[in-house]
Amino acid sequence: MAIKRKLSDYVPRRDATATLDQATDEVRRELSVRKRLYDRWIQDGNMTFSEADGRMRAMMTALAVLLALDAAHPVPAVECDPMEGGM
Repeated sequence: MAIKRKLSDYVPRRDATATLDQATDEVRRELSVRKRLYDRWIQDGNMTFSEADGRMRAMMTALAVLLALDAAHPVPAVECDPMEGGM
């Protein structure tokens, strides 16, 4: 019988890293998800516009930092399975 893994139980391994390109792509993906969801959450009363704006600004800052880091100091790729060992 297969063991069911829940993402809520996920704990990243200390050595589980991603490439800078992977991290940048993930931040861009997260920004896209937030753009689609935040308007509905604001309308439903689950989030204020101010909170959504602050979270979007923080994520945009994270993207800007990753892009600046990539331009200044390319990071070598590291192979990992983020679900391995932390579950």
